[in-house]
Amino acid sequence: MEKYEINDVSDRRLEAAYWLLERREFFKKIGLRIFIGFNILLWLFIFFEVFVYIRDLKQDQAIIAGLVKNQPDLSKFFAEHRPQPLAIGGVQILNNGKGVYDFVATAFNPNPNRGMIDLAYRFRAGDFVTPLHNIALTPGEKVYLLSLANKSAVSLNSQAEVEIISAVWENWREIKKSAVMPLVVSDLNFVNNGAWGSTVGFKVTNNSLQNIWEADFQAVISDGARVLAVNQLTATELKTGETRSLEMSFFSPLPSNVKIDVAPIVNIYDQRNFYDLPAPVLKEL
Repeated sequence: MEKYEINDVSDRRLEAAYWLLERREFFKKIGLRIFIGFNILLWLFIFFEVFVYIRDLKQDQAIIAGLVKNQPDLSKFFAEHRPQPLAIGGVQILNNGKGVYDFVATAFNPNPNRGMIDLAYRFRAGDFVTPLHNIALTPGEKVYLLSLANKSAVSLNSQAEVEIISAVWENWREIKKSAVMPLVVSDLNFVNNGAWGSTVGFKVTNNSLQNIWEADFQAVISDGARVLAVNQLTATELKTGETRSLEMSFFSPLPSNVKIDVAPIVNIYDQRNFYDLPAPVLKEL
């Protein structure tokens, strides 16, 4: 084992070390007194805070009770932003012969600033249930709920109803300001061919700034409140500003004095329904 010799310690350092060792007990007592004093101050602070809490408890409880009593009534806010339910008319069943039936009912969105992004519905007549259908409604829009060419082995003469499977309203935080139907129907023309059936012709104009991939058109022929015939047509690639002539055929005989209603159907909330033409194509147009 190596031995170390300390020869470079000065007398001043030795005196300082001796002075500290000689007063070690004194410093221990000073540290203990500081620790005890700190704890006494800490407990005095705790007792003071408890005293203040107990003294002001009744006043604080009164303030909290006042806040609870005077809290804002959010029910009015939610009532103002809650959409009004759709107005759905009575269901009519049209017998097309050979066990084939059409179902039709009106649906009106009474909300002036709230659209329905997706309405999933079906018809029920007794034990018979139609397939599921989806439709979107812009604010203030009236459409027809249709289910066409349903085959049934039994006669469907019972009362029918619309079953709403799901209804997705437009979020009030993200209301689409330009939520209007972009297609305008004009120049309705009804041609009655007697026993050979009838045709309904009309023009449609795309008034939006975008091209539309696909749009449906509902045609309803009625005599007063009674629906006589319904049909639906799909048109594709309606370019912005385009006016197109369309025609629908009805094969059952119809009277000449009837009311014709054609409703365009486009889900404006689904951007996949719209597209933009590339620059070269626009230049050719």
